[in-house]
Amino acid sequence: MIAGFEFCYLEFHGLVKTDKSDNRELNKNISYFITCPACRKEIPGVEYIKVNGRMICEDCYLEEQQRIKFADPVAVCSKKLFRKMHGLEGIEGLTELQKAIYEFIISSGGAKKEEVAKKFGISLLETENQFALLRHCELVKGQKRADYIYLVPLDALISSETTLFLFRTCSLNLQKEDSYISQVSKLM
Repeated sequence: MIAGFEFCYLEFHGLVKTDKSDNRELNKNISYFITCPACRKEIPGVEYIKVNGRMICEDCYLEEQQRIKFADPVAVCSKKLFRKMHGLEGIEGLTELQKAIYEFIISSGGAKKEEVAKKFGISLLETENQFALLRHCELVKGQKRADYIYLVPLDALISSETTLFLFRTCSLNLQKEDSYISQVSKLM
């Protein structure tokens, strides 16, 4: 439904017409353009695709539908089996872009996905897809450093913050276990 002021404007300029049932609808004889909220590109009003209540262009729709799951154990297993069957190790069998991203991550000791996207001139979604494929090959992983997730080689050491967190968690669990054992032994 079109809101008050907008409707009056559209009706005044003949962009909206009333049908026999007294329903108002856009005049189909006039060509409209809408702006895609994702890429800000103007597209003809009849060429949009409606997804989750949003009207987006075909390019953005295809990009959204091509998202590759990062944490997909079946994909990791099948990729691992495929690479083993074809004798591929390391960066063998990767695309040139994937090789370049992997080498950039290795040389910089880790990188944020925004840095990778900027360096290679690709979208964040494409960066995430490439990262997911590298993860499925068990070449890279995500690692939290401060407030950011970095893409790092799979064999990279865990950060000191993560080590400290794991140590504290294990210590607390051991303390709880000790107190539980002492309580059980008192009951016996």
